Amino acid sequence: MSALAAFANIGKVPELRKRILFTVGLLAVYRIGVFVTIPGVDRNVMAAVVNKSSGGFLSFFNMFS
Repeated sequence: MSALAAFANIGKVPELRKRILFTVGLLAVYRIGVFVTIPGVDRNVMAAVVNKSSGGFLSFFNMFS
């Protein structure tokens, strides 16, 4: 079975189609939610905090814990 045939079957399997649409929907909600500002948070101050602690993933994780 070629890769194109496998992608063609995605629309034919109801459960798989439902799971893929659910995943795409969650990704869309996440991408839209990135742009929503939380009340009381100053974006300039948050950007300064993120830029100041640019030591990698662990420092970024430490900022939220």
